[in-house]
Amino acid sequence: MILQRLLNKSILELRKAGIPTPELDVRVLLVAAMAKQDAFVYAHPDFLVTNAQYAKFRRYIRKRKKGEPIAYILGHKEFYGYSFLVNKNVLIPRPESEWLVETGISFLQNYESRIMNNGKHDINILDMGTGCGCLAISISKELQSKNYQLPTKIFAVDSCKRAIVVAKKNSRLLKPVHSTLFLNSNLFENIRIKNKKFNLIIANLPYVPPRLKKIKSSIDFEPQDAIFAGNNGTGIIKKFLSGSKNHIERDAFILLELDPRNALDLLKYSREIFPAAKIDLHKDLAGHNRYLSITIKK
Repeated sequence: MILQRLLNKSILELRKAGIPTPELDVRVLLVAAMAKQDAFVYAHPDFLVTNAQYAKFRRYIRKRKKGEPIAYILGHKEFYGYSFLVNKNVLIPRPESEWLVETGISFLQNYESRIMNNGKHDINILDMGTGCGCLAISISKELQSKNYQLPTKIFAVDSCKRAIVVAKKNSRLLKPVHSTLFLNSNLFENIRIKNKKFNLIIANLPYVPPRLKKIKSSIDFEPQDAIFAGNNGTGIIKKFLSGSKNHIERDAFILLELDPRNALDLLKYSREIFPAAKIDLHKDLAGHNRYLSITIKK
């Protein structure tokens, strides 16, 4: 089939199926199916698509018509400039989570400049709810690019064993320079971290209220246990906060991603757990309270 005709036909199909961005989705999927650059699709409307390319593209379109996210269809998603393998065992990385990487790196760089004159010592980082490993691996890669000098160990934890398998694959592909240990654990229960203290803890845990399960969307394809949490979405995060007070160094920083609907509740709870800490809410690009930071100095 002629490329432009295939584009037009497929865009109409996705539009009729209620897919919100049919033009963009069709082009992304066609570029992937043809293994061509995006510019090729624009520049060669009369190109004759091969049978093999057509068959692969049609498989993609059938999945997308059902609402399956493009990241799962193609098996990868870009995050912080790196391409991560993803499947239905892990959440798809979101752009808003890049704030956790940026803010975590800023803390580590400031920490490095403060203690270098006092001699180097090991820095321990915990990524709680690592999923595909995008936070832990991105932090390591970015620290490497910034010539970060402190000896650093990263512990990436998830309660789902299948998610840990995906995270390890991404680690082998992207090769983070810092020692990174991927652990299956229900929060702090794993023996490898049960008695360990950390300088930086980053957590992207389930935070969506269960009542929103009734609303149909693309997240229906993602692991529900990694999205929804009891107690109006705060249950797992509150348990994490209660446990984290036993796992922090004297000079530590905790970062969490939140649902704006329960941000104020979690701010109040954090102040009860860490009464002497500096605790702040931070807004995302849409102006919603999306992140919580806890600065601890004992």
